[in-house]
Amino acid sequence: MRPGARGRGRSGPGRAQWIALLTASALIMGLTFALGVLVGRQWSRPVAMTSSVEAGARKTIPAGKRGGLSSADVEPVPSVDQKLTFYQTLTAPLGRGSADASQRQADAARPAAEASGLWSVQAGAFKTRAQADGLEKQLRQAGFDAYVTQAAAEDGQIRFRVRVGTFKSKAEAQRVADRMRAERSAAAFVAPK
Repeated sequence: MRPGARGRGRSGPGRAQWIALLTASALIMGLTFALGVLVGRQWSRPVAMTSSVEAGARKTIPAGKRGGLSSADVEPVPSVDQKLTFYQTLTAPLGRGSADASQRQADAARPAAEASGLWSVQAGAFKTRAQADGLEKQLRQAGFDAYVTQAAAEDGQIRFRVRVGTFKSKAEAQRVADRMRAERSAAAFVAPK
């Protein structure tokens, strides 16, 4: 042997070791994926089906009682036909903290409206007349019979409401509100006239 030949050998892993490492990695990733699919399928099963498979070993828990929340704490799921957008959230009618506050106020005034039988669709409420006039103009250009009314809010400030039409039935007003939501992405709702 020549002197110094000993130190020139391979210092890193060989080709066979790299192939074994890649094969083991692919095998581990494949098993992890398969296990994830199986666990995901098991978790997506309803509780009643799972408990029947286990031959009644566990007591079946109703769907509303599985977690820490009771059914009274859980908000109802919005209907599929309801279009929820960020724009609707931003242009929701002004109220006490949410768009639902305006709806609650409209519900409180319902007995007087049902007596007269007149309804309208509210498309928005604004602090300034200029904003209300802008929306009114857009709605008129789109073919809606829009107008602006003034109302005092709970905090004493004047709000400018943009409303559409006068309807004899709530169902007719609801059809127009649905059309406005679909065409304009407006947060329109039915209100007593």
